[in-house]
Amino acid sequence: MLTFHFYKNDQVFNLILQGNQGAGKSHLACAALRELNESGLAISCLFVNVESMMRVIKDSFSNKESRYTENCFVELMSKADYLALDDIGVETGAIGTDKIATDFVQRVLYAITTTRQDDQL
Repeated sequence: MLTFHFYKNDQVFNLILQGNQGAGKSHLACAALRELNESGLAISCLFVNVESMMRVIKDSFSNKESRYTENCFVELMSKADYLALDDIGVETGAIGTDKIATDFVQRVLYAITTTRQDDQL
């Protein structure tokens, strides 16, 4: 059984789960967040599918009624104590493919990661 004592002891680091499709990475990430949620600590956990997030943000460009803008997601994710970004390789050009991330995708992911990093300093 995995223990998450490093997370529970306020250590700051990133965890990257890498593997073939269907290996259980998303399931493991959800299980980790669930363990943290059930720990009794006053923390917030957020699981976000990156491809879906990008689709919703892009939709907000033409749908001015949408509250799911780039700024909304960046702010939301910067405030979460623990964040799981699922399927990040789908948008960014995973190793072994010839796909590359668009400037838009890179900008959004950069804003999220730097905001989170700045909050830790």
